[in-house]
Amino acid sequence: MNIECPLCRSVRSSRIELLEHHLLSRLYRTQLGIDLSEINGHQIELRVCAGCDLKFYHPPVAGEEKFYENLQRFDWYYLAEKEEYDIAAEYVREESSVLEIGGGYGAFATRIKAKSYVGLELSDSAVAVARRRGLSVHKGSVEAYCTEHEGEYDVVCSFQVLEHVANPRSFIEASVRCLKPGGTLIQSVPSENSFLGQEVNNVLNMPPHHLTRWTDSALIRLAELFGLGVLELRHDTLADHHIRPYAVSQMRNSLNKIFGLDHRSLDPKFATLFARAVVRGLSLIPELHLRVIGMRPAGHSVTAIYVKT
Repeated sequence: MNIECPLCRSVRSSRIELLEHHLLSRLYRTQLGIDLSEINGHQIELRVCAGCDLKFYHPPVAGEEKFYENLQRFDWYYLAEKEEYDIAAEYVREESSVLEIGGGYGAFATRIKAKSYVGLELSDSAVAVARRRGLSVHKGSVEAYCTEHEGEYDVVCSFQVLEHVANPRSFIEASVRCLKPGGTLIQSVPSENSFLGQEVNNVLNMPPHHLTRWTDSALIRLAELFGLGVLELRHDTLADHHIRPYAVSQMRNSLNKIFGLDHRSLDPKFATLFARAVVRGLSLIPELHLRVIGMRPAGHSVTAIYVKT
């Protein structure tokens, strides 16, 4: 059976890994206290497209609103301070009209000075919070919104959204339609070229939370597919709250190399309490080193800045 890439529509993709359904469900339950119903009965593969280098999960089993409401219970889910906001704010002028897709509680809106701001959001609770802050935020998808707002905005942006959508092609097409000619498209996503791409058992980088994984080359290919120019790809710096997962991921990779084992994003040998304790203990020294030294490696995310030609 030919499996079509959700970005470039190529059928030239290959399987990287078949996720173990029971392990994925158990890790969601033990790590986050979330019982999954979305993935029941699905054999989910992680694949890579030879045409655009996008890594994608097939089938794209997306989380429902209740799933995201459960995640919003955690304080870290909608962070008010992100380096990607500062990067994006450099491209917003006081005379800019801004559309943010998946704006959450409106953290980015409070960081910019713009002529106008509109947010789109799918979560009822996030819409309510943003409106209480005096922001113009509407519930709905960009695909529906673009039909009446084509060519209206100077800047269209989204932060940590693209990796959640089942159809990134229609998402980008609609985002570009909302832009004026010469307008700026900003997409910030978890970077598959960072430590995140080598993390083990990070269920938030798997379905039903994340449906795609973005390399730099996939982000560049995105521009070619939609007639955009690439202004820059900028990686953030490793944040304090990501030092521990960075150190742990490096230690797990080192152990795999020492014992000649293949990397797996969902790996039962690192899921036991004993294995986690051993890896955590071994990673304490590199973690301490990272907290002390001034220089940091690339962090969790990459922000791609495009221009509509």
